[in-house]
Amino acid sequence: MKTKKQRTLIAVLCCILAVSLLLAGCGSSGGTTAQSGTTASGTGQSTGTGQSTGTGQSTGTGQSTGAGQSAGAGQSTGAGQSGSDTAPADNFPEKPITFIVHTDAGSAADNIIRTLQPYLEAELGVPLVIEYKTGGGSLLGPKVVSESDPDGYTIGMAGAPNTEIGLLTMDGMFAPEDITILGRLTSDAACYLVRKDAPWNTLQELIEDARNRPGQIVCSVANVTGDNYLGVRLLEELEDIDINVVAFGGGSSARLALMGGHVDMTQSSLLAAASILEDCKVLALNWETNNWPELTDNCPTMVSLYPDIAKASLGTKNMIIAPSGLKTAYPARYEKLITAISNAANNPDFIAALDATNPGLWNFLDGETATREFFSSIEFYSDYLDYFKETVETQTIEK
Repeated sequence: MKTKKQRTLIAVLCCILAVSLLLAGCGSSGGTTAQSGTTASGTGQSTGTGQSTGTGQSTGTGQSTGAGQSAGAGQSTGAGQSGSDTAPADNFPEKPITFIVHTDAGSAADNIIRTLQPYLEAELGVPLVIEYKTGGGSLLGPKVVSESDPDGYTIGMAGAPNTEIGLLTMDGMFAPEDITILGRLTSDAACYLVRKDAPWNTLQELIEDARNRPGQIVCSVANVTGDNYLGVRLLEELEDIDINVVAFGGGSSARLALMGGHVDMTQSSLLAAASILEDCKVLALNWETNNWPELTDNCPTMVSLYPDIAKASLGTKNMIIAPSGLKTAYPARYEKLITAISNAANNPDFIAALDATNPGLWNFLDGETATREFFSSIEFYSDYLDYFKETVETQTIEK
């Protein structure tokens, strides 16, 4: 039989056990409340049966560091902390995008991007800030883009094949892999233009005159590193004639030289010359087919005159580019730009606006297809490097 003293001790122990169980239950309840997301702000303050602070101290019927700390109520890992494990949403673009144009204001390329601008801005939801970076055979603009931060906030325009040829022939520029092509907007056929008062009505008449007067017929081109110069050189070799070629540093200057009487003929992009076509005769078109019979008085194509010509289609193409790191550093931004450019370029209103001033200029290619074309062109033009390194007279025209 237990003594009175023993019974008293057992009773005390039972009371202690009951109190311990009660305190443990209160602490667990407080921890569950904190983890269930009561503290939406993530400050670590939660309420159980007492007030739990970020230090883990909890007060129930008294102050117990065991129950409060064991539940982790002070350092809640519920709704408060879960937000820090998720990367913030990229709401690109959140500010204006700089668009680098590689030619002068008012040039054919500038007119194209100015026409596209409202449609692309509507797709992106931010303004485009257009900046002009001219020079370097029209490669300075693409060079600036290639060296920009690949965060999607600097894109620009590049002309083909000036870019491909320039990269093959000029030092200190950039590598083909340093740019990402987001899409091609247009293509414009090269052609031979003379003024309305010129004595030649066909290319054959001009060739016969050039044969009789070697080096006396003067032809303007934009740059030596371009399709226009290549076209003249191919014609010279096919007909064994000598034409005096002068480079004016840009297509618009080369056309102004023709209209100002400084030269006898020009090798130019057809649609870029739309503003002067009424005062000119188109003698031949450097394109596979003549898709512009009304503009050209249905002139012949070079490939119809010379079936073995090295390249049937010569001309200018305009593409939108970005720094090469964009696709890997910010893939979501890359995709957004690709989609926005495609949507804007294929917008029927944009196509109609472009056709209003340059019918037939629109010729969109997606970024991947345009990239394949870009590298294929580099391979082709690498066989004509000697032409593009030739020295010709250069002149400038006051605009």
